[in-house]
Amino acid sequence: MKFNHAMSAEASSSTQVSADSYKTAESYPASDIPNLGSHTYSRPTRTWKDPEVHRAMAPEMPILEFPAEVLEPKYPPLPVCKPSKSATLHSAHMREEQLAEWKQWQVAYEGIEDGQILAWLEAVRKAKKEEKEERECAKRTEQERVEKEWVERLRRECEEHARVRNTTPAVGEDDGTYET
Repeated sequence: MKFNHAMSAEASSSTQVSADSYKTAESYPASDIPNLGSHTYSRPTRTWKDPEVHRAMAPEMPILEFPAEVLEPKYPPLPVCKPSKSATLHSAHMREEQLAEWKQWQVAYEGIEDGQILAWLEAVRKAKKEEKEERECAKRTEQERVEKEWVERLRRECEEHARVRNTTPAVGEDDGTYET
């Protein structure tokens, strides 16, 4: 048991890395990064290889060299296989089915849309009809109220006239009796 424990301790110490083996940021060599913010570069074109362009550039401007142009590999064209007659007929049949399906959906959608429009128009017509009926009902109610008031006023006037007639002495009779 002790032997195995000693072996595992020795193995673990050999796999551990000491902190001395790591370099700090200060221990790595560093070079100055030039300030390229003030320089402007023209487009990378073939004029870069023109010596006049190099002479015209500012002396402090670094010259960039572009690697050689990498061409797209040329693959042989894909073989064009003429579809078999059955495949052509099948694809044409599938297109016809799809068009028929689309047409059915379009007709169904238009039907739904028309149905919705008709339902909306019916709801508007019904609302207008109900509003008209409510206005007519309110108008009739107002007329009935006015007529009842008029009839009531006439009835009171008639009763008042009858009372006045009953309380006034009859013509030619002055004996103090009143008509009843």
